[in-house]
Amino acid sequence: MSFPEGDALGYNGSALRAEHELHANVEAQMSASDHFSTVIEDVLQQFLTDASPAPPELRDIAARAHVLPLMWDWGGCFAARPNGEIISFLWDEPDNMHLATGAHIRNMGLYQAAKRYPTLQQFIPCRPADALDCPQCNGTGHLPELFPKNFVCSCGGLGWLPHDET
Repeated sequence: MSFPEGDALGYNGSALRAEHELHANVEAQMSASDHFSTVIEDVLQQFLTDASPAPPELRDIAARAHVLPLMWDWGGCFAARPNGEIISFLWDEPDNMHLATGAHIRNMGLYQAAKRYPTLQQFIPCRPADALDCPQCNGTGHLPELFPKNFVCSCGGLGWLPHDET
């Protein structure tokens, strides 16, 4: 699409170009959001019907709250809503869900979940140029040997953390 830099009516071509780019970006995000929602819905249905090794009460919580469990441990769970929100809850208070807002939490949850649900691999973020090596694992994604293998580093296993959260 061609945009003139200005015309007899005073329209500014660069402003029109910026507005067009903004709308294209919003449409792309909405399409990506719709795709994420569809995939989460599909994987959630599989989770609810499969006999995968998960705490028995987790299926009930997932069905009731309509969330896909991403990762869980002895304390609680991170889960994804179809709208893209990542939530957390404790086993002692499963109905008291909290919105997890940090990008590193989202990254960790999606990366760990992709090990369990391969369809989610497409949502693992690429390392941004300004990301920093994780100081806990020194960029390896794995904690030192003194930790059990099932412990997950704060980077989630990616080996990096978003620049704005370090």
